[in-house]
Amino acid sequence: MPSKNLLYTNCWEDADLLLKALNPGKNDWILSIGSAGDNSFSLLSRSPEQVIVYDIWLPQLHLIELKKAAFNYLEYADFLHFLGFNGSENRLNIYRDKIGPKLSSTAKSYWDKNESLIQKGVIHCGKLEQYFSLFRRFVLPFIASKKTVEHFFKGPPSETDLACYRRKLANPVFHWLLKIFLSEPVLKATGRHPSFFKETKISLSKYLFEKFSAFILHPGSYQNHYMYYTAHGNFGMGLPHYARAENFEAIRSNLDRLVLRHGRLEDGLVAEQNTTLINASDIFEYMPLADFKAFGERLAVYCPRLRHIAYWNFVVDRLLSEVQAQHFKPEMELTSNLSALDKIFFYKRFMLETLATKVNHKCSKSMK
Repeated sequence: MPSKNLLYTNCWEDADLLLKALNPGKNDWILSIGSAGDNSFSLLSRSPEQVIVYDIWLPQLHLIELKKAAFNYLEYADFLHFLGFNGSENRLNIYRDKIGPKLSSTAKSYWDKNESLIQKGVIHCGKLEQYFSLFRRFVLPFIASKKTVEHFFKGPPSETDLACYRRKLANPVFHWLLKIFLSEPVLKATGRHPSFFKETKISLSKYLFEKFSAFILHPGSYQNHYMYYTAHGNFGMGLPHYARAENFEAIRSNLDRLVLRHGRLEDGLVAEQNTTLINASDIFEYMPLADFKAFGERLAVYCPRLRHIAYWNFVVDRLLSEVQAQHFKPEMELTSNLSALDKIFFYKRFMLETLATKVNHKCSKSMK
């Protein structure tokens, strides 16, 4: 059963890439978009001073609180089982006995009303995850049989394999289905806000088909655990960074440094002026250009200690170093090298930028 409220129950931005880019350390104060919480937990693995998480959508914060409690009160094997990485038995008993009593009253009330999601495994219950489920059921069979999918993820493709994949990608029925699947009404059903479509100036279906085709034909794609989930509905071949055994204790030992805030990331610019690093996910995708410029200006005013801000563009061009060139500079060589490693195929670009100059606080009154 999908949630009517949870937009994402996994983070669909590459945490390994994010950590390489931001390179957080023990003295860092990090602002991070909440989403499903995964990448904020990954940032904790480097023992920063604080990771302050902002999200405007309360159910996402309830999800992060649930995952935080799972880190805190479960051993690793039960942690994986409870969230939905494997098995299906006794999740409700774990919730009722060990997790629910540790939650805030608002989060507990939410999850008490949504125990069916816990029973299913919460990592499978977001709107986007259900969207991928529909892709597996209604679109993927027109390009590949189960046998072909399994073969794809077993090893590097041969030239014969690549020729076969090209023929399948040329299937007109697949093109037609994908166009419907990537249409505005269907994407809105996954939680895409109407403002997203106002800012998008290109054909989404054409763009995503080209990105999907490039992914299928890339020799290293068979190792991609995010795309394995898209094709199978589980992370059977590899886990996201926060869920790997080698990171579990480091994250758990730093949970007291995770702070959850209900609000916009821009609210955090004023409230958290010690910020040195920012994980902005892909939030600029939704901002009108004027609002994005204003965000950059506020960032330069209120975060004078900022070293890096990392973010992704999906299809809308948003670059701080273009709209606020006097304040920001891109880390072009590092960004280019890291972007080649990005395991999420559908993003247009990954950006890492640095605050070059700050705005005098005397200007700040006009920007509040």
